[in-house]
Amino acid sequence: MELYTLSVVVSLITIVIVQRTLKKLSLSLLSGVIVLFLMLRIPDVTEIALRVLTSSSFWTLLSTVFLIYLLSSMMEASGDYRKFSEEMRNVFSENVDSFVPAIIGLMPMPGGALFTAPMVKNSLPGENPLRLAVKNYWFRHTVEFFWPMYPAVVLVSELSDIRVGSISSKLLPIFAIAFITGWLFFNGRQTPRLSRPRFISNLVVLLPIAGTGVMILVFRIPGWFALLLNTSGYIVFRRKFFLSALKGTLKKWDVLIVLFLVYWYKVAIDTMGVGEGIAREFVKWNLSPWLLLVFLPFISGISTGITQAAVGISLPVVLSMFSKEYAIYTYMFAVGGVILSPVHLCVVLSADFFGVEVFEILKKILFPLVLTLLLGTLVLGVVL
Repeated sequence: MELYTLSVVVSLITIVIVQRTLKKLSLSLLSGVIVLFLMLRIPDVTEIALRVLTSSSFWTLLSTVFLIYLLSSMMEASGDYRKFSEEMRNVFSENVDSFVPAIIGLMPMPGGALFTAPMVKNSLPGENPLRLAVKNYWFRHTVEFFWPMYPAVVLVSELSDIRVGSISSKLLPIFAIAFITGWLFFNGRQTPRLSRPRFISNLVVLLPIAGTGVMILVFRIPGWFALLLNTSGYIVFRRKFFLSALKGTLKKWDVLIVLFLVYWYKVAIDTMGVGEGIAREFVKWNLSPWLLLVFLPFISGISTGITQAAVGISLPVVLSMFSKEYAIYTYMFAVGGVILSPVHLCVVLSADFFGVEVFEILKKILFPLVLTLLLGTLVLGVVL
């Protein structure tokens, strides 16, 4: 009996139950991995763990997250974050937690929501942590619905033979829907108020952030290396705060365990061909191709937490049943699934930073996400 779909569903339910009971993310992820291994009878548990530890992408991820934490700690220790946060509060007023994550979201990197989390937290110190975590996470990912520099957009282009620019332009309305829906849901009918910066010197923290973005987007430098160069430059500029910032960063070692478990889960899914197995089960059960178009990328996104993986798993199947224009639907639903995934690095790291529950964040964004996908489906039906 094939159990791919059931295994993923039960694994995710286990993660939810254990997290709500024990409120320990590392244990909930571990329980989900164990359930997946047992249901799929994965024999080479140690081998999969070794594949994670020998994976260059895993160490690249760890390096990126470490550098984000270090840069954030340096900015906090030096007082630059406080000055920048005050300036952003002046420029964007109460909406700093909406605009800043979206702007920085133009810079694709693993766990990128963590990059803006300290800015949002310091700009609105009296705000509810869950509310900040939700808005930081949501508005950061509205950009992923269309921004052409995200690797998954390029992957869609390569697999479907549609130009990146064409894909991005057709997905632009989805970004607008996501941003406006999130704005109305989290900010109400509040009108954005913008002001000029009072002191340009307070924007010094934008130098390593903008520098990283330019290196990634313009010069195509790998994210971790661009971050390393800019963090190193900032350390030279604020070197007297380096040791205290390093000590603070090293205290976050527990995040390494969480990242390892997330990767372990992903590698297990890849190794066992879970995505392909789910596709076969959908076909075997004679489910409507339209259900496959919606749920295969969505479930793949939820189960992997990585947009490229969800697209890579689902798009070949979708293209075997639909014309290439439907690749854009696949991308939209893959992003939706990733946003709702409890193993998505951004939500994991955001929850850890703000000290809130992963599933509290996901529960808050469920309605605007469903509304975005429904309206997006209608809009794509007109655009395509």
